[in-house]
Amino acid sequence: MRIFQRGGVWWVSHYGPSGRVRMSTGCRDRSEAERKAKFLLLPVISQPDDVVRIATANALAEKARRDDAQARTENLRLDEVWDLFPYTGAKGREIKASMARNARVSWNCFVKYCKAHGLETVRDVTAGEANRFLASLGRRRYAVDTFYVCRSIFGKMRVPDNPFRDKPLPPRGEATHREPLTREQIAALLERADFLAADKRRGVHHEADADELALLVRVMLYTGLRLGDAATLRPSQIDFREGVVERTMAKVSRPVRFPVMPSLLEKLPRDGEFVFPSLSAKYRRDPHSLTTRFRRLFQMAGIRGEPGQYCAHCLRTTFASICAERGIPIAVIQSWLGHSSQEVTRIYARVEDMRAKRKALEMFPDLG
Repeated sequence: MRIFQRGGVWWVSHYGPSGRVRMSTGCRDRSEAERKAKFLLLPVISQPDDVVRIATANALAEKARRDDAQARTENLRLDEVWDLFPYTGAKGREIKASMARNARVSWNCFVKYCKAHGLETVRDVTAGEANRFLASLGRRRYAVDTFYVCRSIFGKMRVPDNPFRDKPLPPRGEATHREPLTREQIAALLERADFLAADKRRGVHHEADADELALLVRVMLYTGLRLGDAATLRPSQIDFREGVVERTMAKVSRPVRFPVMPSLLEKLPRDGEFVFPSLSAKYRRDPHSLTTRFRRLFQMAGIRGEPGQYCAHCLRTTFASICAERGIPIAVIQSWLGHSSQEVTRIYARVEDMRAKRKALEMFPDLG
């Protein structure tokens, strides 16, 4: 192979099986032209005929495009990834807005972890760092969801060594048993929520939406709605004349329709986009921030237990339990909560089983 210059551009000349072949490197710098000729052009011009040369050139060009795309991806900043490779369903199918929002929260959690540990680009993330990140999440369910989100996004980037590929998931912990609140606990929770709301009105408390939180607690206690469904409730989903709420539950995409107590209905705003403007914005931006807010409220009310035992979901369990205590049929509770089966509802309304056992005990003879 010989390299020569013509018109300021370096060319390559090579004698092969089919005679002499010449090809321009397109470079004006000799050292750059020599590198290109050695690693890119020589494999082409050394082929025996034009057909093979064209096929070889196309293959090398495609490899160069892939290598260039990979280099650009690996140097991409992690906080820029979501805009280019957002999370989607299998085979690019569209997913629900709530699922996309939760996936964004999971990815932002990963980006925040990486930033705290000095990881800035895609290239910096190793399998070891991925495992340490998942272990830092603690809660298995959240860790599993985040694992799948990160694995999907790294897969869309076509990173050769996906740090989240086929990694062992966090160990399964014991299921958290969320007991319904007692009447004393309900009173303590409402008293603390009202106290914070009163402080806010006096300009003492720093939480600007404490009055919204106090009302949200009551809405969840009296309706059995999940936190997300209650926090994002809209006045347009409430028939104030009939005193009925009708909305589609985000988790299962199942519509529910139920009445609202008149005393609660009077406290709900009839105008605006959301019943809880501030809290709904926080939930849509980061659902976990509102979950943390509820846990803090439980602690301030003196309601403490095992980690994760008392949270916003306890209010839904409490609603189901009170309904069962008052003899409401399990089928009605199931329809109200939007459960797919009565077995799920019975997990919430555990008191039904206890009532049957107490009735059996009354029929048991006194054995002396």
